[in-house]
Amino acid sequence: MGDVTLTELLNIFFRWFHVVFGIMWIGLLYFFNFVNANFAKTLDADTKKKVVPELMPRALFWFRWAAMITFLLGLALLYINYSPNNWQNMTTARGHWISLGALFGTIMW
Repeated sequence: MGDVTLTELLNIFFRWFHVVFGIMWIGLLYFFNFVNANFAKTLDADTKKKVVPELMPRALFWFRWAAMITFLLGLALLYINYSPNNWQNMTTARGHWISLGALFGTIMW
């Protein structure tokens, strides 16, 4: 087994956390759209006054930072894997899919 370079270690680290924070981001998005929206309708006024101030700021904090970290790690991965010396790799089929994913991620961010 050969020596692992710093670039390879960063690639593994950034990719793993990019996936983890992406799952968190999308999971919270589903929570807001499918769980919380319907649940909030069932709460009476007194319960809303207790639940919403406790729940929503925490959920929004993690939602925003999961989106930011996913986006920044995606940019880092683009740079590591397709640095200015390797931009021609973006013209391959895989490069096109990565570009499309980066475009969608940027729009969602």
